[in-house]
Amino acid sequence: MIGRLFLGVVALTAGCEHGSGDAVVPTRAATCGECHSAQYQAWEQSSHALGGSPVFHALTAEVARAWGKSAADACTSCHQPGHGDDAGIGCVACHGAVGNRGESDGRLVVDLTRPIAAADCDTPNPAHDTRCSELLTSESLCGTCHEVTGPNLFVEPTLTQFRDSIAPALGLTCAGCHMDGHRFIGLDPPWGASQEVRAEAAQRSRDLLAEAVTLRVRVEGDQVRITAVSTCVGHNVPTGVAMLRRLQVTVVAVDAAGQLIAEDPVALQLADQPTREGVPVALPTHADAVQHNALQPGEQRTYTLDIPAWAPRPVHVTATLVGGAFRPEVLTALGLDELADQVPELLVRQVKTVVP
Repeated sequence: MIGRLFLGVVALTAGCEHGSGDAVVPTRAATCGECHSAQYQAWEQSSHALGGSPVFHALTAEVARAWGKSAADACTSCHQPGHGDDAGIGCVACHGAVGNRGESDGRLVVDLTRPIAAADCDTPNPAHDTRCSELLTSESLCGTCHEVTGPNLFVEPTLTQFRDSIAPALGLTCAGCHMDGHRFIGLDPPWGASQEVRAEAAQRSRDLLAEAVTLRVRVEGDQVRITAVSTCVGHNVPTGVAMLRRLQVTVVAVDAAGQLIAEDPVALQLADQPTREGVPVALPTHADAVQHNALQPGEQRTYTLDIPAWAPRPVHVTATLVGGAFRPEVLTALGLDELADQVPELLVRQVKTVVP
């Protein structure tokens, strides 16, 4: 057993010591992971690796039904591009990229005949050639998929929002906020992962939202003003497929006798909402418009709660910022209720005040 284990280690080590100049580009993330194990493990549970999620597949089938196969193919170009031998967004999708045919809609150009792009391109790599690439750390690379112009209501102008913001002038980058090593930090959960991994991912998503939105509360006589403020300087919150996300402020008021005197589960709606003839619907394929509620960089929005004069004082008011990767009705409409436990409700912030 020890001998076989030793031979396995030797074989693995040998695979990581090809002479420089080999220029053999691995085309599967698992192959990269034989040497870059930490990076592979981080990527494996990331939104990039899981671009072909249950929600993606169910929603793509819905798009094909409602709008046709060509519309569904437009979704696949970003979520399941198939660069190299990975169906999803594997290592070579970024490290093999040499440009794009436009900064939107997945029009990435990957060349596997060229050396791998590396963040540290000055240190020789014993396994394969590397090259310097400004594209690898640029918003242009991210924007190739994070700027979407369709089909139909699927419009996600995240790159435009970033470039219109003050973030570039401050030297901020997409990766600076959203990349933890090779793990993309967003709202999507690590589908099918262990409970421990899902809990860790939920905490990262919660922390990301907590950095992006804060809550303020102020009492003015019999009124309580609760304000959500975007502290994200780079793009709207939420951004991307904001019309499927959950982000709202709930408000509860209890009087001195412990009686509930006010409760508003959606005091502030901060996620975009697909609508049909002005009525909210679950999916964009059911809609004819999108109501844009996301907070722009620096924007603030206020909800005013009037405390009735008859309520015994003091009155205790609690406001909670709640987030989630997908609204519950989205999962229901896609027939994915059995996966609801994998999409946690994120209690991002909570503020309390007392009306004397």
